[in-house]
Amino acid sequence: MNRISWRRIGPGLAVGLAAVFLLRRALFAGEALYWRDINMVWLPQVEVFVRTVAAGALPSWDAWTGFGRPLLADPRAEVFYPLTWLNLVLPPARFYTLFVGVHLVLGGLGVYRLARALGAGRAASTLGGAAFAASGPLPALALTWHHMAGAAWMPWVLQAAVRLGLRGGAAARRALGCVVALQVFAGSPEYSALALLALLPVVVGAARSEGAAVRPALLRVATGVALGLLLAAPQVLPSALWASQAQRGALPREAAFVWSLHPLQLVEVPAPLRMWGLPLGPEAQARVLGGREPWLHSIHLGAGLLVLALAGLGRRGAALAVVAGLALLAALGPHTPFLGLVLDLVPPLGAFRFPVKAMALFALAACTLAALGLDRLATAPGRDRRLAAAGALALAALSLVAVVFPWQSLIADAGLAAGARDLLATPLAVCAAMAALAMARGEGRARARPMRVVVAALALLPPLWAQRDLFATTPVDFFGRRPEALRVLELGLSGRLYTQDQVVMPSPLAADDAAPRIGLRGELAGHGRVATAALGLHLALNPPTAARWGVPGSFDRDILRFEPPFLARLNDLLREREVEPAAHARLLALGAVANAASLTPGPWADGLLLSARVPTPFVRPLFLWRVPGAQPRVHAVTGVHPLPADAPPAALLAEDFDPSRAVALDQPARAAAGTARVETFAVAPDRLRATVVADAPAHVVFTDAWDPGWSARVDGVATPVLRANGAFRAVAVGAGRHEVELRYWPPGLSAGLVLGALGLLGLLRRG
Repeated sequence: MNRISWRRIGPGLAVGLAAVFLLRRALFAGEALYWRDINMVWLPQVEVFVRTVAAGALPSWDAWTGFGRPLLADPRAEVFYPLTWLNLVLPPARFYTLFVGVHLVLGGLGVYRLARALGAGRAASTLGGAAFAASGPLPALALTWHHMAGAAWMPWVLQAAVRLGLRGGAAARRALGCVVALQVFAGSPEYSALALLALLPVVVGAARSEGAAVRPALLRVATGVALGLLLAAPQVLPSALWASQAQRGALPREAAFVWSLHPLQLVEVPAPLRMWGLPLGPEAQARVLGGREPWLHSIHLGAGLLVLALAGLGRRGAALAVVAGLALLAALGPHTPFLGLVLDLVPPLGAFRFPVKAMALFALAACTLAALGLDRLATAPGRDRRLAAAGALALAALSLVAVVFPWQSLIADAGLAAGARDLLATPLAVCAAMAALAMARGEGRARARPMRVVVAALALLPPLWAQRDLFATTPVDFFGRRPEALRVLELGLSGRLYTQDQVVMPSPLAADDAAPRIGLRGELAGHGRVATAALGLHLALNPPTAARWGVPGSFDRDILRFEPPFLARLNDLLREREVEPAAHARLLALGAVANAASLTPGPWADGLLLSARVPTPFVRPLFLWRVPGAQPRVHAVTGVHPLPADAPPAALLAEDFDPSRAVALDQPARAAAGTARVETFAVAPDRLRATVVADAPAHVVFTDAWDPGWSARVDGVATPVLRANGAFRAVAVGAGRHEVELRYWPPGLSAGLVLGALGLLGLLRRG
């Protein structure tokens, strides 16, 4: 192969090899990524997506999670993201491995392109790209697919903005618009916001380093961003309207600081040390880690990469240094006043939780700086090389301080504390070696090339090796096990399932062997302890996993607070009444819950009828109950029970409210005169149909979550959809026989499609 061809494929080959190394078990050992959000959130969601499309419906509404929820409007569903549609032909385990691999390569090539746009050479830019793919923050995001995709697109947005700002042109504007839209479709509003915020310093810095006018550059970039947002409007508008109804924006200020980076954890950036994997004492656990497993399992970049990043702090790298500094301050959360000041100035940003996410932007900036630094070390005069050597020695000195740090104060086991010091010695050795190389280089290309290869290896290989066990994997049959409990449930079209949430899983990467809250009977064949516990939750139908199998849920816990307040209050009420069996059973019946399940039955189960005990991998079986008096999912009533919109949900437990005869509405009371019945009904993902016969004015009650996107027609005539029984839907009908149909169309989607079409015209327009 000739030299030019190698120059072309070299960056992709280097980044691809890094990704293959990290994913080697998933690619070659018949295993799959599965941990945490992959199996508990992504897998049910993608199964709902596939089932909805297979039913011939627009993937706009998730009819199986909880009482139903928006699907297209939830950016995590990535409905408009091209890769998502491969789920229709690929099994989940294989798709997810492909998804992670594609975004590792995508992120690495994006940093390569960004470094090239800022003036770095091919070899140095290749190092930056491979380093980003191998750095801790990007692969650690594999647990949250949409954040990984959003982070992988960040360097592409920045490089497209730099090229448009410096050179202009319709092609550059179209390129920026496309990558901005693709990042939005990737589903992470946080990383879209971080990319757009980083545009200003990066474009300004690039323009000044090239001697270009700053204002025209920023105006050109603004047109490209506007084009991208127009293209992404079909996602932006529905998501914005959905978020405006959710509780997330009303979270207390403290919630914005959850999963911040503690200053002591910064030692993990240069050193191959994971503090959460050490047996820290209780006080240290609370002080350093907040008493929880980290949101990012690795923030490691390597000492060698940081040395090169310091060497890149020249004129071209100043803006990247600003971006890296701001990202680090944001990741530290409450440990500096920076993030609090930002939230004071822009309160809506409080809905973006987990400040440690900003470490992906820090890694991007550091890897791009490292590319600039490698070129500078190879070609700079002696003075610059001495400065780089001084930076390396300074970092080595900090490593030395860390080596002698009294780790026994944090780690109970003195032997393990010594092991931590051994790990911290690695950056000391790397920094010292790079300082010597920076000082010893002679003049001329013949001497520069070997030095550059050695320095690049010192910067890339140690962190790549440190991440070798970052991905927890298990055999692919994890994704295909069908729960035995499904054979016992009696749901049909009219019943829902309530499963009490269980917390049983420890971290798969923790050093200790602590048992889960509910112990295991043993490990399933081929699966380790943690994978068995994770699979056990699926076999126990823990929410929202039952949605995988087409079982409609009910009172699912909303940890991220994406539900509207009225539905969240109803869910909270159920948990508040767990010590009152009669009240708990009434709420289940009101929610059309035909079956309830739990591994740890409490007093609430006393009002139910035990139907089966199903073995599980845990020491406890899964208990299944029938709910007496459960309302049909679709039924008709002639009475009205007054329930003001601002009434507490506990009013639904009033003794004079009988949901089999009346519906609770924000209307005057009406006695149940006459009868009404539903003769037939059909349920599809985005529509419901019912035939109702009544001898008096009545309401057809659909025990599915109310949402402004639902519309109704009675005998072909548009009719309002009322919020009934606190959180559900009702449609008024007159006496006689009627055909009622409900359809869902996401609010904002029509306007979004119009704006997207305008953006597409702008994309296709010449000039």
